[in-house]
Amino acid sequence: MIAKTENYTPTAENQAAVQLQFTPFASMIDITVNGTAQDNMQGRKVRITSVIIEADAPIAGDFTYNYNTDEITFGEGASNSITVDTKFADTNGDKEGVMMGNDSQLKVRAFMIPNPNVKSLKVKVVTAESKTMTKTLAMESFQPRQIHSVKLPKIDIDNLKFDYTIWLSQLDPNIYISEISLPGSALSFNYLMSQGHMQTQTKNLSEQFNAGVRVFQCHVNTISQTSTIDGGSTSVGIAASDGSNVSKGNGSYWTLGDVLTALQKEMSGIHKDEFCVLAISDWIKDVNADKLSALYSRLNAVLDEAGKMGLVATNITPETTIGDIKGKVIIKLQLNGGYTNAWTQLNNSKVWMNTYAEIAETTPYYSPMPYGKQPATNAGGTSALALTGDMNIIYSDCANPVKSESNFSWRDGVRNNATAILSAYEKNYNSTDHKNFAMTYLGGCGAKYTTVLWSNYYNPSDVASTLNKLWLENKSKPAAKPWGWVMFNLVGDEMTTTQGIEAVIEHNSVFKLARRSAAKTKPSGDTKGIASGGTVF
Repeated sequence: MIAKTENYTPTAENQAAVQLQFTPFASMIDITVNGTAQDNMQGRKVRITSVIIEADAPIAGDFTYNYNTDEITFGEGASNSITVDTKFADTNGDKEGVMMGNDSQLKVRAFMIPNPNVKSLKVKVVTAESKTMTKTLAMESFQPRQIHSVKLPKIDIDNLKFDYTIWLSQLDPNIYISEISLPGSALSFNYLMSQGHMQTQTKNLSEQFNAGVRVFQCHVNTISQTSTIDGGSTSVGIAASDGSNVSKGNGSYWTLGDVLTALQKEMSGIHKDEFCVLAISDWIKDVNADKLSALYSRLNAVLDEAGKMGLVATNITPETTIGDIKGKVIIKLQLNGGYTNAWTQLNNSKVWMNTYAEIAETTPYYSPMPYGKQPATNAGGTSALALTGDMNIIYSDCANPVKSESNFSWRDGVRNNATAILSAYEKNYNSTDHKNFAMTYLGGCGAKYTTVLWSNYYNPSDVASTLNKLWLENKSKPAAKPWGWVMFNLVGDEMTTTQGIEAVIEHNSVFKLARRSAAKTKPSGDTKGIASGGTVF
């Protein structure tokens, strides 16, 4: 409601009594979510974690209203959607979605800015598995500043649609980050490459994000270009698979600062309650100690400034949860094990650091992963005895799984390593410690080969399809433990990649992810906070 009074002049007699003229302001959507369509005798239920109202024009966020002209002006923080959080705290304080069966009913309400430009409204019900049911509202009789009742049909569990965009926001913010299985993209910026065997991605950063990716990977090197974050004349550049700088096409090149601000922008809207990971490693032609030392020095400077700007997550520990780092990027750096003298440049940097060894391309590698300090120069190994840090990672890493030969033979051990990592992680996972991660690298570049008569490519899609199928069909994948980070190729273009991403996301609902103890609180009513317009139940 809004109120005003006109032609009022305070006097000694009436200054305490003002007659206000009240007028309805907000539009209200009164939503009834009904239970499952399946016969209740089957015992099938589903958890509802949020209800989202989507429009074709702003309905929440920053705005200015002129009472006299009835005009609404929207600011930069305006939003076309409102998310009503339906995760309630259980007896342990853990937030769970509302369980819905055949005879269940859930009511939620959302208040919208009465924008006359809204011509389309949808109500989306989201489950804990990030599957959705959507109803488009009939707008013929819709008028602003009225209460509109919406009754949804019963939930058909078998015909819900998967939503890759919002899945991470549906999890309890008190879940430890080490518990979450995250899909990722290998060589995330290679969509900018023109050579077929190097174009391991065809979707840009935003499109990968909307395909479900939350772990991104790239190589870095130094570049003579003004930094976009810390003002230095030498930046940390994004490197292509051949070590060259990744061009923007306008005479300049992608820098780490560009990547961080691009990822942060993605998470400033609908993903504001999520986080993502950027895994980086050096890729310098003719690398030596001086070149690597210069890179690490610049990297430390960029990450320090990015931390001050709130772009990257800081002070990561085994106790860190989703809620602690929402809207932030976690940086993981793979240290070059051949030049340990250069590591000192990274002291106190805002980054996880783990060691790299070439043997990780064919067998699981175990490495401590401390935050803000370098591991011991002899840290890491092919045995679980190397897991000596407060945080640790068990990983495989192979950029080129195929030999550059005309017979397309696979490098020894690569395919076995694609699934062996999960077994190694399962044996060393403990939810009470929540300090170990796994990173499975599925993919890598294709191969270019030349014969006397022609040149040709073994495309990344062939690599992706083969390794993805191995991983998807792996019968020894732990069912009741996390899978860690799974780095895919050809996000959005390769069917097996799409299936793999969905499998990773859905795996988070298979078992109860370990959580940090939380106070018993009611749901916030809106996962976007007050800025979204103050949605209430």
